Amino acid sequence: MEHFLAKSDVIDIYCWDEEIDTIEEIQSQFIGKIKIRKEEKLTIMTASNSSLLTEYLLKSHLNNRGELKWFTVNLYKDLASMFYASHWGTEFVVPHVTEKDIAFIVSVTPEETIFHHYQN
Repeated sequence: MEHFLAKSDVIDIYCWDEEIDTIEEIQSQFIGKIKIRKEEKLTIMTASNSSLLTEYLLKSHLNNRGELKWFTVNLYKDLASMFYASHWGTEFVVPHVTEKDIAFIVSVTPEETIFHHYQN
């Protein structure tokens, strides 16, 4: 995700409403810098990318059970979707992927990763 975080300018973090510890942690660390909206059973937090938010996502991403803290992270650049990591990091989508991005993704994912590449 670090590769795509460096290119993004806006980040959405989706948590299930019952993931109270994570929601409160994010709210307290990014007071005044994060917008919060609610959808059915989800809390969605949106913020401009910053070095602090990037560091948080890369270094504080696991809970005390070693699991990813959030259900989904979406990254945007100039309002265009550029990366989605969903289902606690078990699935990801990179729309508008370049051949260079594909080569990078393949180089950092485990060998057994199922990789689908669709052309428009």
